[in-house]
Order: sequence, then structure tokens, then C-alpha cells
Amino acid sequence: MGNRLRKICLYLTLCSTAFVQITGVVGWQWILPFFALTLASPLFQSWIERPSWKILWNAGVLALFALLALDAKETGVRYLLEDGLILAAFCQVHLLNNLGRRQNPDLFFFNGFLIALVTAFFSPDSSYILLFLAYVPGLFFAFQLRSIEQAGLDPDAPGTQPEASRALRISIFALAFSFLGFGLLPRDFQREGWASQFLQAQNLGQQVGFSDRIELGQKGPTRLSNKPVLELRVIKGKLPFPPRYWRGSTLSLFHSGRWEKDPRTTHPGKNKLPPYWHQNSSLSWERKARAEENCVLEVKTSLPGMQQLFLPEESIQIETRNQAIQGHQDGTFTRPWIPVNEESFSYFLRLGRPQSPGRVPSFLRSTLLIPPMDQLPQGGRAFLDKVRATLRPGMSKLRIARILAEKISALAPYLLPGEKGAARNLQDLFAGKGAHCEFFATALALCLREFHIPARVATGFLLREWDSLRNRGTIRQKDAHAWVEVPDPKRGWVVFDATPAASAPTLSNPEAAELGKTGFLSELWRSLLGFDRKQQRALLSSPSFWLSLMGLAMSLGTVALLLQRRGRNLPRAFREYNRLLRRLKIQRKPHETPGELLRRCRLPPEKRLRLEAGTRKLEEIHYGGRQAGS
Repeated sequence: MGNRLRKICLYLTLCSTAFVQITGVVGWQWILPFFALTLASPLFQSWIERPSWKILWNAGVLALFALLALDAKETGVRYLLEDGLILAAFCQVHLLNNLGRRQNPDLFFFNGFLIALVTAFFSPDSSYILLFLAYVPGLFFAFQLRSIEQAGLDPDAPGTQPEASRALRISIFALAFSFLGFGLLPRDFQREGWASQFLQAQNLGQQVGFSDRIELGQKGPTRLSNKPVLELRVIKGKLPFPPRYWRGSTLSLFHSGRWEKDPRTTHPGKNKLPPYWHQNSSLSWERKARAEENCVLEVKTSLPGMQQLFLPEESIQIETRNQAIQGHQDGTFTRPWIPVNEESFSYFLRLGRPQSPGRVPSFLRSTLLIPPMDQLPQGGRAFLDKVRATLRPGMSKLRIARILAEKISALAPYLLPGEKGAARNLQDLFAGKGAHCEFFATALALCLREFHIPARVATGFLLREWDSLRNRGTIRQKDAHAWVEVPDPKRGWVVFDATPAASAPTLSNPEAAELGKTGFLSELWRSLLGFDRKQQRALLSSPSFWLSLMGLAMSLGTVALLLQRRGRNLPRAFREYNRLLRRLKIQRKPHETPGELLRRCRLPPEKRLRLEAGTRKLEEIHYGGRQAGS
């Protein structure tokens, strides 16, 4: 393998490592050594042919594979994606540092292409587009140089310079045709693929999602799904600070490690209506507000058969277009009936500052004050004793709740069920073992009731992705969450979240963070992803589209004509000589004269006579009968 091809392979390895990095799955503690080994590969060229060098690298691959396999055995499939990307990136670096001059780089090209393909499903759109545009020309250039090597020519010779421009042209045409095909064909991204069906068929563990009940101590691994469940869009006004907690259900009764709803909050009766809410019609509910933010959200849910309507505490009105809404005493809303074969459903929320709700109804308040009794373990009692020693007399209940939430959050790290070292009961949590949100919410609610502070556990979703430039947000299935709510006569239900993973104060959206730098690319990519058959018909019926298409065709025709004329400017004798070489399937080396080519080639008599005649004719016209190179 020549030096130029080796340099291009180094560039492609950097791109492959960057593909892995932009997914955000693999940490920098892995990425930085890969970058360092890639950049240092020119220093290792003198060692590549040594057997000890190859044995060392192969042992490193086996050791890394054994380490990742052992980790997967202990932690389950949660880190399977991270382990796979680490192994793929390391194999690419391994191949680069073991490519000798006689070694075939096809496996190197194939592994790099797989990395680029797989990371497309987990990377922010803008970053991936820019990196892919940088990767494709390098890949085609490497193919060109590899073809020169396979023909027995020297790719490092100066005469191969045109191959770079040829690879660039091929890359531009390939990307252009891919873009047109992807842009003109409507797509259905809601269709479930075979891969997801296969993974679900394999018993990979329980999937994280919304539930209207909690049962602590469930065993087995869990898996996270990026499937969107709620799409939020501002259709009126602005929303600079979107609400994070979207309640779907409330749980007040706790026994034997299980949270359940209070049946009095959902059972039909005269007290079934939510307090402080007024029913305008079967399609609309509202409550008085101190100040309206003049912001209306459209919420689209893609969970088939979901009865709950998720809304934040800041909601002052909820409305649907054609489906009835049923309100409940705990402030939640559901749909009493669901259409058959429903794929999605939309409802609308007006946000504002609700008026002071006053005290919670007495029958609800008594449920929220049920003491934990023997439900709190010994470690929890010791924890409460330490907290009591730090409290000052006269502290408000909300202040005590905030202190408890902070101290419980510091007890242990966040871990999903099934992970190594994860808590299986409350005693494990108070002993410092990591746990998930349901454990932290349970501990906080029980501790609050020990202080005679009414509390309940709420389940729903946590809004983590919000695009402030487009006023849109996405809630995914993996964003299911549980937290604690405390009633306050002035502020309503106040949220207290003791889960460490939920302590980040800002929303995150990888695409929105890059939108300021690559806004055009992001908007273009989103429009492509949302392109359906309806938009295709509208595009094909637009005169501007056909005018643009005609302009593009004329531009391509002009470029092709100019290139053709450029070829005609060559002397006629040279054109005929090059045509003869193509017919005889002879490749001329860079800077090789016709006479030198004739002396080098070993051809059958008939072909040699044709080559001699063509060479003699060219020399007579351009060299006055003298042999070129003499």
C-alpha cells in the first residue's frame, strides 16, 4: 500500500472515530486514545511487518473483546451499543496500524462503511451530515488509489493527481443522486422495522415506560426506547421556559412496596370532578388563572390506546377536537373511550399561572397523610433522625420537603433495574446502593409523611428535549419518570424530585444546540424526514419545482458540454492514440512516452502491429519522425 493511500486511510480512520464520538454513546476516555493511536500510525510504519507487532495488536483486540464481554455479562444489554461501537472503532484503528504494503485494505473499507452506516441512527442530524460530506470524498479517493494499485501502477507517482479530482466528481454525483432519490420518494418512518421486532422477540428485559402503578423490587434488566410518545408544538404565543414535569397519574396508597391510586379519585360520584376545574363541555375543561401566558400547545401522542392525557401543573385549559375528556379528583384527565385502530391523538393546552387552589379536600388529604408505619426500613429511620437534627424550628413544610429531596438525592447514584449494584428495596437505597426514580420518589414521599407533610407520588414524563428556536419539543418513551407532589394552598401541587438523574436544571437537545451553527442543514434534514406522499403531490404540482428541475438539467448539460469541448481541444493524433490504448486494454504509466510504452508491452503479434502503427503515426505528427523520449 502506497504512502498516499495510507494517508487517506488515516483520514478515514479519523472520520470513523468521529462518527462514534458524535453519537454521544462512547465517552472521551475511549475516544481520545483512539484518536492518538490513529495520528501516531505514521510512526509505526517501520514495525508493521514485524510478527511481534501483529501479535501485540491481535492480543489487544482479544483482550478488549474479553473485557467488553465480561462487562456485558454483568450489566446485561444496557451497554451493548456502547461496547459494540468501542470494539468497532478499535478494530478500525487496529486495521490501520497493521496495513502493510502487500495487504488488501478491503476489510478496512468495509468496517469503516459499517461504522458510518450504524452511527447514522444514533447521531444528531447536523453533525452527521457535515461529517458524512467530509467522509464520502475521502472514501472514493481511496477507491481510486486502490484501483491504480491493483492495475500494477504506482499510486504515489505525480501523474495520479487527476485521480483526486475524479474522486471528488464521483462523490458529488453520488451524493447528488442520493439526495434527489431521498428527497423525491415519500417515506414512512412510523413503520416498525424488522430489527426492532427481532429485539423485542429476544427477551432483552422490561422496557422503560409510563405506568399508573409502581411496584418496587422488580428484577431483571431494562431497556430504553427512543420512540417519541409526545410531540409538543407551540401554536400560539411563546414559551421561553417549557414545563418539565408532565403528569399522567397520581399514586397515594402505599403497601408492601407497591403504590396504587386512591379509588375515590377516579370512581364516579358527586366528588369525581377535579377541584377548581370547570367543565365547559365534554371536550373542554379550564380553571381560573392569575396571569395567562397566552401560550397554547398542541400535544400529539403516538401511544395507541393510551387513556391518560399528560399535562403539567401550569395548565389552565385542556381541549380536544372530537373526543370527550373526563376529569378526576386528583387533577388528572383521561379519555373515557378510544377509537378503534387509532394511530395518534392530539389535544391542546393553554398554559398560565393558576389561581390559589386553597386546601386539598379533606378525604384526599387524609390519604396523603397515611403514615408509613413499618414501610420505612431501619436505614430510613436513622436517616430521618439525622435530618431532624439539622432542621431549625419554624421551618415551612415546603422548605423541609426541599431539604429532604436534596439529602435523599445525595444518598446514592442513579441506576436502572438490573444494573450491577442496583437497589432491590428501600433498605438498599438508604445503604447507598444506586436506584431509579421510583425508589427515590418512594423514599421522599414516606419521609415527608413522617414529618406530617401530605405527599403523593406522580408518574408521567420528564421533558428533556426542547427546541427553543422552533418552539417544539419531544418526549420519548425513555423519559418516563416518577416524582413527588406536595399540596400548597397558594401554589397548588409543588413538585419535588429527589432523583439524581433529574437534577439537571436545563433541557437538552443535541440538534437544537447545533441549530445556531447549522440551521440550514438541520431545517433541510427535518423537511426531508417529514416528506410524505401528500407533500410529494404538492411538490410535483408546483411550477417552481419544475422550473428549478429544468434549470438544474440545463446546468448539468452545460457542464457536460464544456467537459466534452475540453477533450476536443487535445490534438487529434493524441485522441486517436488514447482511443487505441483503450481498445487494446493498455494502461499508460504517468510520464511514459509512446516509445517507452511500446518497448514495455508484451502483446500478441496482431495487437503489437496495431500499437506500432499508432505509435509511429503519433511520433511522425508530433515529433517529426523522432521517437519520443530519444
